[in-house]
This record gives sequence, C-alpha cells and structure tokens, in this order.
Amino acid sequence: MPWLDRYQRMTTRLADKIARLAQALPIKHVAGWFGVSWEMVKQIDKRALYRRLGPVDLSDVRVIAIDEFAIQRGHRYATVVVEPLSKRVLWHRDGGW
Repeated sequence: MPWLDRYQRMTTRLADKIARLAQALPIKHVAGWFGVSWEMVKQIDKRALYRRLGPVDLSDVRVIAIDEFAIQRGHRYATVVVEPLSKRVLWHRDGGW
C-alpha cells in the first residue's frame, strides 16, 4: 500500500499535513487540531526533520564543547554539544545525560 508507511497507523498524506502544520504551530495545538496524541505529532515531526535534513555530518568536527544547564528552577536540565569554532549545535537533549 503506497499510501501507508511501513508499520504506521495513519496515511502518509495525513502525516505530511501534520508535519507541515508542526513547522508553524506548537505540537499541542497540532495534536488538538487533528485529534491525535502529543507523542504522535512529535514522532511525525522528528521523522519529517530527519527526512528533510538527513543525518548530521561530523566529518569536519575537531573540537567539541559540552554544557548542561537548568531549564527551570528545580531539577530540569538540558545538555548541548556544540562545535565552538563554527558555533554549530551537534546534539542536544532535555533531561541531561
């Protein structure tokens, strides 16, 4: 079935519409508009970003810098890995390591 991606429960056409709207609106609003879960919209958005941008090219990276910072008061942290010479973000994650 060309209109359904492998192991998916929604059509590629609907997933494309969700991914396009997720570029302009918060995930919560997109999920409410289409009546799907927040996690589903996030998963579709991640797949669309990977298709559009592809894997990260690390071949020219010689130096990295790592920083962990608080997002809010309390114990919510995020970690970011950057290449300081070009100021390019290589990796980030909420919740620290």
